[in-house]
Amino acid sequence: MNKKIVVLILSFCLAVLSACAISTSNDLSENDSSQEQTTIDDKKDELDNPNPVNDYNDWLKEQVDEAFNELLEEARNDGATDNDIEILEDMREDVYYGLVRKHLKDSSDEEYREAWKSELHIQMVRNSKPSTYPTIRYKDAFENFFGKPKWVYFEGTKGNSNDIVQIVEFTGDCMYDNEDVKALIQFEITDDGFTPSYLSIDDRSKNQFELNSIIKAVFDTYELDSNKVTPVN
Repeated sequence: MNKKIVVLILSFCLAVLSACAISTSNDLSENDSSQEQTTIDDKKDELDNPNPVNDYNDWLKEQVDEAFNELLEEARNDGATDNDIEILEDMREDVYYGLVRKHLKDSSDEEYREAWKSELHIQMVRNSKPSTYPTIRYKDAFENFFGKPKWVYFEGTKGNSNDIVQIVEFTGDCMYDNEDVKALIQFEITDDGFTPSYLSIDDRSKNQFELNSIIKAVFDTYELDSNKVTPVN
């Protein structure tokens, strides 16, 4: 994913969060009105909507599609490549399923917006490709190399500074120095993209050289596995 598209996604995050606030506020107002229905009307509504979770997910899919249609249009107007468009289409699906897994039906307006923010940043990292491996996405390489892969997003402060940093954090199990370990890798979100910034192995911090080395091993392994030929029986 080129830098221009990454910057576009980051600015898109802010626009979507504002839109989410409006959408959920309207949705909450409708829910407040529905509470005034009579018992008979409530029972009828249950019969008409036997699976409210699926109804909510359908509504959620509409919100994701609407947001990404705008992003895709802007990306095409900015001269995005076919590869970038393909990545954004995959991001659309990943964001939707990520939001579904968060079970947001009864969430507050703030929780809903935070869920969007989290998924947009996580999926931007997962679907990106490093310049040294331009055909391999982080999600494919990392989820091939590590067991029990997990991605989260959070904000914090760096060192003794009060400056807010945005982090996408990956954790997973792997072999390291011939031992089964739990690895933690952080990606710091910047104004023009993101960069791998921290590595720990079984809660022991490692240096930048070791961080770069394990990421190289992750992508080299995926490249090797992808090129394997299955023998014919």
